[in-house]
Amino acid sequence: MLSALQGLPIRTGTGLLKYLALSAAVPNFVRLECLQVLEASLSESELDELLQRIEGESTEIEAWLLAMAVQRRRPIPLPWLAHRLRTTARLPDKTMLLTVVLVMSVQHENRSADVDKLLVKTMRTALSSQTPRHADLAGAFHKALEDIPADHDRPPTWIDDDLCQRLLRAFVSRDPDVSAERVMLAAGLLGRIPTIESGELLRQCLSGCRDRLNQSLTEMQVKLLMEVALAISRALAELDPQALLAFPADWQPVDGVLDTLSDRRGWLVFNDRILDSEGQQVLAPWQVDNVQFDVDGGDTALSGTELASAAELFERQVSNRSSPASNTAEDASRDVSTASPPFLERFPEFRSKSKMSCLKALVALYCGFERSRASSLNEAAHWLGEQNCPLPRSVSHLSDRLLDLNLTIQDLWEAKRPLFPDFVKEAELQIEERGESPAFDPDEQGGGRTILGLSAFGKWLCREAVAFLRTHDKRFALYSSFLPDNLTESRPK
Repeated sequence: MLSALQGLPIRTGTGLLKYLALSAAVPNFVRLECLQVLEASLSESELDELLQRIEGESTEIEAWLLAMAVQRRRPIPLPWLAHRLRTTARLPDKTMLLTVVLVMSVQHENRSADVDKLLVKTMRTALSSQTPRHADLAGAFHKALEDIPADHDRPPTWIDDDLCQRLLRAFVSRDPDVSAERVMLAAGLLGRIPTIESGELLRQCLSGCRDRLNQSLTEMQVKLLMEVALAISRALAELDPQALLAFPADWQPVDGVLDTLSDRRGWLVFNDRILDSEGQQVLAPWQVDNVQFDVDGGDTALSGTELASAAELFERQVSNRSSPASNTAEDASRDVSTASPPFLERFPEFRSKSKMSCLKALVALYCGFERSRASSLNEAAHWLGEQNCPLPRSVSHLSDRLLDLNLTIQDLWEAKRPLFPDFVKEAELQIEERGESPAFDPDEQGGGRTILGLSAFGKWLCREAVAFLRTHDKRFALYSSFLPDNLTESRPK
């Protein structure tokens, strides 16, 4: 009976299921079934209560709780995590535990100095020790790190880049004491530090791998070096993907990484350049600052500093206007033209290429939900593809950019809350139910589909994004014909 209820949003009876799930007198397999039934119905506070009880649980229930902590991005008691990291011997367990800690480190509400301290201690142990046990720890750390997207706008502060660089230089100089696991971890960590030095050192390491593969090696040594080359290629692709074009196109580590990123991010890879899903050249973070932006379709190019000055002049002009306070999302949308200054103009963060890409993904997602009456992200993305939407539309691109945008908004909400409009109570970009479409057969019972859409804040932010992109993105004018009227009119219907 419990198996049949899994995945269903239980409304009544959750109290009994929670009692059974928490009762030590109930067999573990029954408790696990109860937890799996509750998965779709647990609130954050209820899940937090369960996660606080993780100590002493069976292996099966512990694994379920850890998976839920990662999926729902909820914290686990740090003393328990630190103890389990020290005592567990299984590589999959270490990987899952480190994934939980890494998720806690990137989730703003779960950040703390203690989380960073645990990561620093674990990282230094994994990179510095030469024991087999700590080599496994380095391997687990590297696997966990692969599941966390790199964010060059907010690089992790806990990474010891000096230690990573020393270890990779030792690898380049062929120090026999440097294990493959430690090299892969150091490369993965350095790939999150957006500096020219990091990119150059990773390129040297990749060249060193290729040179060694041309020597006489055993089959096992070749396999291990190929794994190291693949890890370094992934790290270099995060920092400076065009540096990979200097290596032979048929070399498997490089070719495999570029193929994967082409599928996930919609890249077009040529012999001399890489273009993203919007036709823009993919550049290293340190190259973006030197790029010039075309504005208003003219021949004049403004530097980033000049563009910021123009934006400040625009803000001063707008600030001379006055408007009554807005109390709702609809009021705020109506008052966009008289706000002082426009919302997104208040944050320089959104003028970067990566953040404008996030705003375009938000607009695309809004179009997909509003115009197709989709019941899932996959359906919305599929509809956008069928309509030849000029905005980025792959499922992975939309979900990754929406997550990035949500984290940015949450950080701004925490640090600069006075800059948010009065009507905003919780600045969260959520996808929520907005109705139900009827079944095709009028006599069919329960045959309708739940229709999804953005939250009120998400819809309002989408309108703000359209106005912002019109000002700062020359190519956004090409997308206007695809946008719904309520995004292009000054006063949404």
